[in-house]
Amino acid sequence: MEFEQVNIFDEMEDELKPTEEELERNRRVQRELYGIHLNTRQWRTYELIKRNTLAGRTTTQREIVDNYPAPFYRDGYVWNDDPRTHDHCSTIWHDLDKINGQDNMPKAIIWDEDYNYKIAEDRDEADAFCKRMYWSKAMAKLWRYGNIMRKVNRDGQTRIMFTDETEARDYWQTFFHNHLDDLVNQSLGGKEDEGDSQ
Repeated sequence: MEFEQVNIFDEMEDELKPTEEELERNRRVQRELYGIHLNTRQWRTYELIKRNTLAGRTTTQREIVDNYPAPFYRDGYVWNDDPRTHDHCSTIWHDLDKINGQDNMPKAIIWDEDYNYKIAEDRDEADAFCKRMYWSKAMAKLWRYGNIMRKVNRDGQTRIMFTDETEARDYWQTFFHNHLDDLVNQSLGGKEDEGDSQ
């Protein structure tokens, strides 16, 4: 299924179209007042997805790439036509991760398995997205962590083995002997043995 790119600005009256200066002023105000730090490409992507969501539709990867293409912008998006890849522009994902990572950004961007993007309309939609994208990955990492810790705690995993008595003595003197003396002195209240003081 081929998607046709729709330029929403063509549907607006000319006097309603924001100029590049107005867009830049808006981005500067967002940075200064709210602490939102995004580059121009990320702002353009956010604004495109926001406009399309307000118009009641999702934004495809192709639309985002065409909105800020590499031939026209130094840091523009590049479309990957390789049929072996499922993601035709991984830079978009990194930008959306940066946008969603901004604490003061007023809206969250979500996407489906086909990389159709939109602004989350309610808490349930954002919650379902977070569970699909992050919860399962976090649980897999926690399971791996638990598995490693169980292995370490098995019989003999944490015991230190020495090949001869000299290694054991050196280890004892380095790590425990001094600490043991400190513990004994603390338990005696700092008192030295009376036999040693004479």
